[in-house]
Amino acid sequence: MSKLNEEKLIKLIEEALELKSDSVNIESSSEDFEEWDSLGHLNILVSLDNKCDGDAAEIAELASASSIKDLVDILRANSLLD
Repeated sequence: MSKLNEEKLIKLIEEALELKSDSVNIESSSEDFEEWDSLGHLNILVSLDNKCDGDAAEIAELASASSIKDLVDILRANSLLD
């Protein structure tokens, strides 16, 4: 598994939500994008889980993350982000 970094995480979120490149940044949250609804969040979680070889599915806190910073903090605390 290649570890994620913030840049790769942002790219993954843009792809999961089908957003334009460079539209998401570390300050972004679910309130910034109508695409980041419950289905969009599920797409993010599935993409994360695929990228992390199933390890992301073990992290319950990811379900309630509502910003890029939340995701970064949770993934870093669980050693899934550089």
